[in-house]
Amino acid sequence: MEWNQPRVFRKEFSVTLNEAVQAQKLLAAQRMHPRKRLLVALAVWIFASAFTYVQIGENDHRTMVALIVNVPIPLFLLALFKWLPSLAFRGHYTTHFGPGPYAASVEIGATQLIDRFVDIESRFAWHTVRKLEDHSEALRIYIAKLALSQIPKSVFNSDEEKREWMEALEQKTGLSFS
Repeated sequence: MEWNQPRVFRKEFSVTLNEAVQAQKLLAAQRMHPRKRLLVALAVWIFASAFTYVQIGENDHRTMVALIVNVPIPLFLLALFKWLPSLAFRGHYTTHFGPGPYAASVEIGATQLIDRFVDIESRFAWHTVRKLEDHSEALRIYIAKLALSQIPKSVFNSDEEKREWMEALEQKTGLSFS
């Protein structure tokens, strides 16, 4: 009697500090709409302009001066919104895990996706996967709005092996790669 076990899909690989930070930025972008940053910067600019308008005192040009003096504020905030998360993620990874590279693995289980990063293991039920993406550098698996698992394409031995992984993920999740 032959017992036919399902094939185990498991890949181990290294992740650089830049790759880990990029993954966190992708995940953060999924949670925060780009317009929200712009609206915050605009609200701060309006508040700062109104404050400056009141502080300048009575003269004929105080409206223009208040608006022009505060132009750098939203630009500074937009730049801060762009670069601060990268610095925070980079600091987090180097503080907690060292400078890298980091050991990682992804496994397709019978009922869940198992993602390991350094010494952290996360298990996600298949129904929580909301998006599969075939990116130029990696296969991306978006889990709810809280996690992103990436499998670098360089770890696959052939296009056929990569295709098998994609088919297995599509079968387990009921989603298609975009």
